[in-house]
Amino acid sequence: MLISISGKKDFLTRGLLAIAAAQHPAAFMPWLQTHKVDLLKPPEGNRPPDPSKEEVIAFDVCKKQVEFGQQCPAPDTATYMVKRKRLNRVVRTNPIWTMAVPRDIISAHGDVWNPGYLNFQLNMIASHNPDEAGRQSRYVNGRVKMR
Repeated sequence: MLISISGKKDFLTRGLLAIAAAQHPAAFMPWLQTHKVDLLKPPEGNRPPDPSKEEVIAFDVCKKQVEFGQQCPAPDTATYMVKRKRLNRVVRTNPIWTMAVPRDIISAHGDVWNPGYLNFQLNMIASHNPDEAGRQSRYVNGRVKMR
């Protein structure tokens, strides 16, 4: 599996890569994106993905900065859902995922160690592990928990 992810507000990557490498990141081009990441509104938040709606992964993000391993206060937790996009052109078994994610997940170019992004990655890995099929992991207090 190959994953290309960029933050929607990562203007440094968007601008410098275009100048330095004379190319644009695929994650910023809507016609190349295979998945989209949406915030679940409070009534439907914290629910498992529904494959009939092309939902793949659900994961939590803390809206405020907390120390690594610390639990996020409940009112500051948001649940995001990864959904398939461009269904008429991209098959379900496509091993290449391309997406731009909201600022809560990746705020800048080097923001890949925040708990929200780690939870996103761990849920992506768990969703492709045949031993854990149908189970969803959560990154809680510095550990992955399956439910």
